[in-house]
Amino acid sequence: MINGLEGIPGSGKSFEASVYQVLDALKRGRKVITNLPLVLEAYAAIDSSYGDLLELRYTPAPVRGTWDAERVDPATGQGQAFELYADGRLEKAPDGTRLFGHVWDYWSDWKHPKTGQGPLFVIDEAHVTMPRIGTSKEVVEYYKLHRHFNADILLCTQRFRAMCQDIAEIMAMVIKVRKADILGRPDSYIRKVYSGYRGAIVQTSERKYQPEFFCLYKSHTQGGSALEAGVSDVKPFLTKWRRMSWALYVVIAVVTVWAWWPARDMDKKAKLHDGRSVADIAVPKGAPFTPCVEGAVWKNDECVKAPADMGKAVVDSPKLAIEAQSDGGGVEPLKGKNLHLTGRMHMRGKTIYTLSISEGGRRFLDTTSEELERAGYKLEALGACMGRLSYGSKVYPVICDAPQLAVGTERAPVVVAVPGVQPGQVVASGVSPVGAQVTSIEGGGFRDPLRGGGSAVGAR
Repeated sequence: MINGLEGIPGSGKSFEASVYQVLDALKRGRKVITNLPLVLEAYAAIDSSYGDLLELRYTPAPVRGTWDAERVDPATGQGQAFELYADGRLEKAPDGTRLFGHVWDYWSDWKHPKTGQGPLFVIDEAHVTMPRIGTSKEVVEYYKLHRHFNADILLCTQRFRAMCQDIAEIMAMVIKVRKADILGRPDSYIRKVYSGYRGAIVQTSERKYQPEFFCLYKSHTQGGSALEAGVSDVKPFLTKWRRMSWALYVVIAVVTVWAWWPARDMDKKAKLHDGRSVADIAVPKGAPFTPCVEGAVWKNDECVKAPADMGKAVVDSPKLAIEAQSDGGGVEPLKGKNLHLTGRMHMRGKTIYTLSISEGGRRFLDTTSEELERAGYKLEALGACMGRLSYGSKVYPVICDAPQLAVGTERAPVVVAVPGVQPGQVVASGVSPVGAQVTSIEGGGFRDPLRGGGSAVGAR
């Protein structure tokens, strides 16, 4: 796998590569080949085996044979791209060859004894080794075939745009680091992980420089032990904000207390609805509570007669309509139910209205105006399909909005009981009982039982 590590000078590339890449690979028993300025003795002091697993290269490797990528079958991976000279001779790398700039810098016959993995190549300043223009064709071919050699590569550079794009675009993961001194934390660095060269951010974290690991590498290869100048002339914005925030919090607290602090005489100047002030009726501090008689107020620590303009009666607030209604002398029979007009009948010079009672949108009972009058209701007709129903002081509007009944069939008829009609008065022959007189039946919500061969309904 090919991964990348990008950061400007002094951002923490060497620390990230030495501690979290090289040291981690050595702990897993893997060989590391690198051109990083590492201190071999420091790694050997941690574990003596690290000295044999760590190979530092600062000059190009010799040519050991020939390279031909076409000798590797792309389907099966069989074949040897590296082919050593039969006599085992070594040839000097061509003049002008950069370190890790020719394919024989990546040759190694080392394999992990348990996993079979090849070495880990950690290449510092990769933009110098493999520039954007001029990178060897054989090196590009090796990077495309690196999995056939079980090798992993970590490319460290200041800017991946300056190196060979054919190699940069096949990186699986890119880590970008930046020192956090501009944020007021010079002992930390920001670490962002991207999914590839042009991929999105998948992780962001902040890590601290651990001084105990500084002995593993040398950042200033040409400056000895000199330290770089910090950003002493640039004050981070967050540091300024921390210093100013305390003063801002104090100002906000003072303004809040001042805005909500009550005025000294505010309670005494408050007026009641009848014109009196709180001071007139307030009981003096420490005085026993003794209510004044009607028409008197507290004043100067004693109960005195109230002035004429203070004796005005308080106007009662209007009562709600439900409070103004009388109880009607008992519980309303149909309280909470909905009433609907369904029809009108003229019988022997008398007009009777039929109504339906429903609840929850379901029609469950039919009644007449006579039955409602016996229950204490009074129906006042206002038109052909509207009226006013009253119970005591409560008034309800009623209109022809009864829910529809289910429609029956010949085998499963819907039988509707009509209040006031005895069972013996309904016959199947369609003839009214003897003595019955029905003059007219009106109303869109009332079904005439005498039409269409239905049963006859009569009234005595």
